[in-house]
Amino acid sequence: MCPRCSIIILAALCCCFHQPSSAAAVPHVLRQVDHRFTPRAPTAGEIQLDLGPQLSNGSSIWFPGSEEFSTATSRWNIYGEPNISVVVEVATAEDVAATVQYANSIDMPFLAVNRGHGSPYTLSKLQNGIEIWLSQLNSIDIAEDGNSAVLGGGVYIEEVVHTLFEYGKVAVTGSCACVGNMGAGLGGGHGRLQGYFGLIVDNIISMDVVLWNGTQIIVNEDSYPDLFWGLRGAGHNFGIVTSFDYKIYDQPSSVWFYGLYYFNEDQLENIFNEMNRQSEATLPEEIGGVLLFYVWSATINATDPVLVLTFNYAGGATAAAPYIDPFKAFGPVASTEGQVPYDQISNVSGTGVASPLCAHGTQRMQFSCDLLTYNVTTNREMYELYRNMTLAEPSLVATSVVFESYSLQGIKAVPGNSTAYPHRGDNLIWSQVIAYDYDPGLDATAIAWGEQARQLIRDGQPPGEEFNVYVNYAFGGETLESVYGYETWRLEKLRALKKEWDPQGKFSYYMPIS
Repeated sequence: MCPRCSIIILAALCCCFHQPSSAAAVPHVLRQVDHRFTPRAPTAGEIQLDLGPQLSNGSSIWFPGSEEFSTATSRWNIYGEPNISVVVEVATAEDVAATVQYANSIDMPFLAVNRGHGSPYTLSKLQNGIEIWLSQLNSIDIAEDGNSAVLGGGVYIEEVVHTLFEYGKVAVTGSCACVGNMGAGLGGGHGRLQGYFGLIVDNIISMDVVLWNGTQIIVNEDSYPDLFWGLRGAGHNFGIVTSFDYKIYDQPSSVWFYGLYYFNEDQLENIFNEMNRQSEATLPEEIGGVLLFYVWSATINATDPVLVLTFNYAGGATAAAPYIDPFKAFGPVASTEGQVPYDQISNVSGTGVASPLCAHGTQRMQFSCDLLTYNVTTNREMYELYRNMTLAEPSLVATSVVFESYSLQGIKAVPGNSTAYPHRGDNLIWSQVIAYDYDPGLDATAIAWGEQARQLIRDGQPPGEEFNVYVNYAFGGETLESVYGYETWRLEKLRALKKEWDPQGKFSYYMPIS
């Protein structure tokens, strides 16, 4: 029996169980769902007696009312979040398997969670569920040859970066240090090192996976290769990754140059023209990201949104100058720049664990699509729409619009049919993250704005361009084709894999294949 369960169960019995939200508390787009037939959650005593003895000594079971339950179920986006009745903090892959089998035996849904950054509202379909909390599966073991490492399925990006940095190594991760590495990887995994080494999915050697029925298997190019293909890009649909063998590399540079530059809106056209010029000339692999944000910053400009350019480069200021100096020539009204080792680049770029970007507990509706190029006229219209909407509804002032440019060589070098990630032909990413404190009365306005903004961006792309959405940035209502690809063979393969490896639809809460 897990040693903390006896204490936890006494506390849990004194608490009210977390019941499905009332109609007034359900997010706007979900209020029409009838939750009267949600399966009954077992009592704390039942879970303690039945599941507790099957778990390892390092595991724990947490219930509503405990601080640990609140931590485990805290989410980056509280809009359309899953409804959790109990958290099983697993310590081993066998704990994951036992929990899955237990959940199936009582017909209770389950969801594996690491850092709680999954944001599509499809997650709200999980009601009275068991959360399988992976945070303890955070081991990082570097191979003797220094070319790979075995990572636990619960490691998050800061852990990966800092641990490998101590050994002079790096691995492809997402850019936000607070996100789970495998969570990002299941959908592809963009990041600062993709120009060198591709996406997260391009660097996975092997995975240890727990299937829908609790079976544990090893998946790689030689063992279940079709499933290995599907896990790399549509992985949320097929299983729980408890550990993975991963490529690691020598650090490409001892220092990274970073810059944050604030501009008034009169420089918008100049900035996007320069971003297009550099992207069309192919960003060198050293560029870890050129991102432009529309945000409000009262300390910079109290009357209009500002443009914030963030720039990362694997090298010093002199090497970065040909790429950043053209932007600096546009006269930023404020700026910060410098050189740091790679393990600090997230902190100085505003994507560290302690940054506001990583904070939990806010409604964040994310609308996104991939782009081929920046339409400067459209992006001006987007700015005006952003300004007008946030002035008309001040509660939405924390919203940001983001344009992401990365080096693409590592992604383009990988054949498009080699993984389930479908969007290697795209060049850029646009997102609008509509952020506000919990207020169901604003939901309809926020959704309408998000869809309007996305349609505006889409209309500005070249004729015939597909509507592609990076699955990790999906809102929840996108078509299967837009998220997983339009090729007939690709969708047929994904549907066949779903039928074979998840026949009862146990993994159908995060942008499910149907």
